[in-house]
Amino acid sequence: MMQLGGKFLCVAVLVVCGCNKSEDAKQAGGSSTSSAAPAAAPAQAKSGSLVHTTFTKDECTFDFDAPEALKEKSSDGVSVSYESASFKFDGFAGSALYRLEGLVGQHKLYNKNPPVYQGTDGGVHVVVARIDTSSSPLSGIQGRGEEAAKRSTGCSFICSGLKEREADVIAMCKSARLKYDESKVP
Repeated sequence: MMQLGGKFLCVAVLVVCGCNKSEDAKQAGGSSTSSAAPAAAPAQAKSGSLVHTTFTKDECTFDFDAPEALKEKSSDGVSVSYESASFKFDGFAGSALYRLEGLVGQHKLYNKNPPVYQGTDGGVHVVVARIDTSSSPLSGIQGRGEEAAKRSTGCSFICSGLKEREADVIAMCKSARLKYDESKVP
């Protein structure tokens, strides 16, 4: 039994090392890979279709696919919030950009749970994690994303949803595409 456990440990170490090599390749400019657990693969809406949403806040345009229709809930000087019964998407203009490593670092400051997904998809850095002490059921799982730009400020977002819909939240966060229009910057 002990030997079997030792073999399992060796396999786990090899898997972890393999994941780190993928992450290192991605950070070195390679293609994007997911560090999400297999159970956190993107999922379609229960009806089998996604709702494409596009909105603009100042110099930032946000495009993403949600598992259900989201409606504008609020807007202020720097952000716009879209919400449904199960999901929420907040877009921010003029945000500080931290790169993927900075987003992961911020996550670790405020959350004890490790990310269930972190990666770069379509020019967007995304980190998604479960939130144990969320103030709202719509924040049971939450992602933070930003454009993968070499500027200090730009477009960012928070995407979140019910913890029971984790795979859908991850898919929504990963689907986000951000467009920055420098001509609209004051």
